[in-house]
Amino acid sequence: MPQRLAIEVEARGPSGSMARAGVLRTSRGDIHTPAFMPVGTHGAVNAMLPSQLEAHGAEIIVCNAFHLARAPGRSVLRGYESLHKFMGWPRAILTDSGGFQVYRLENRVVRDEGVEFQDAGAKVLWRPEDAIDIQAVLGSDFVMPLDECIALPAPKEKARAALERTLAWARRSLDAAKDLRAGQTLFGIVQGGTYPELREQSIRALDRLGFGAFAIGGLNVGESEEEFRETLDFTVRHLPDERPRYLMGVGRPAAMLDAVAAGVDLMDSIIPVRYAREGSLLTYRGLLYIQKPRYAKDRIAVDTSCDCYTCRNVSRGYLHHLFSTTRTTAQMFATIHNVNFCLRIMRDARAALIAGRFEDFSREFMQAYRREQTPGNESAPRRPAKRGDEE
Repeated sequence: MPQRLAIEVEARGPSGSMARAGVLRTSRGDIHTPAFMPVGTHGAVNAMLPSQLEAHGAEIIVCNAFHLARAPGRSVLRGYESLHKFMGWPRAILTDSGGFQVYRLENRVVRDEGVEFQDAGAKVLWRPEDAIDIQAVLGSDFVMPLDECIALPAPKEKARAALERTLAWARRSLDAAKDLRAGQTLFGIVQGGTYPELREQSIRALDRLGFGAFAIGGLNVGESEEEFRETLDFTVRHLPDERPRYLMGVGRPAAMLDAVAAGVDLMDSIIPVRYAREGSLLTYRGLLYIQKPRYAKDRIAVDTSCDCYTCRNVSRGYLHHLFSTTRTTAQMFATIHNVNFCLRIMRDARAALIAGRFEDFSREFMQAYRREQTPGNESAPRRPAKRGDEE
């Protein structure tokens, strides 16, 4: 039986709302929810030091076990006490199993045994047991089993087949979980496409198996915004109230607040890092594309209401200059701001929940944020980001 993780709920939204603020107690410090988890796929959040992440309020980050198994690999990682020691990060870590990463491989073949693909000319089979084994080596606090993710929209029978395979892999992951370290929590991943009866079937099966916490997978993979919200709301309402809820791959402000309203406790995304790389800065008044000529002589901060290192120390004009001349430094400044922005949304949402005004906060935020997103104003990055986009 895996270790169960309970959430201490401190405040809830108004009657009928699933939104909540809480605390997760871990051996590496408390995690105050709702919380955003910066993504450090290969063991580092691109362009940010661990000390900078801590200074800006990050209490947990996400790394990818699939990629870490490929490089630097088990033989190197076994030489360290844990992934925390390897990367110099003292707080909690959640490791993803690679289910979404293998989903994106063009040459993959999904079989009941696992996922087969070509790597440097060699045939590789990634099994549920492999995902658990490497996460035991890493010593991450929160562990994800291998799941099968499919693109949406999808026929019901395809969603059902992926769900059944995911549940079979979940059972194998539980068998392998005996090798996990004390204190590691194995999540169960809810699948089922946009079909309520399949989502409910997935939750019931995972609960019977005794998973210690729940991740909501299979969203942000092609469904409409309405389908996203409806599926998320239905799924959360059927999850055990005492267990934490992790929504995989959400980092756009509107979707983040939708997730909080639905009752999600944890979420992660590569969006703030990738947007920063392309010169797009998240602000409380919308996206700001810093490479536009209009910012060349702008002496104010990226966001005058922001308390991050970037906004306290440099101007828009300086950042515009760096993107044309010293891009590595520019990306560092932009990443610090964007990651802090996502962390700050969750801090503000949490404070609003505790104060009993989350709905007002969410409405006011989106009115200001959308007001700046008018045609011809700020340009968004070239393509939409989805879970699994790499740094």
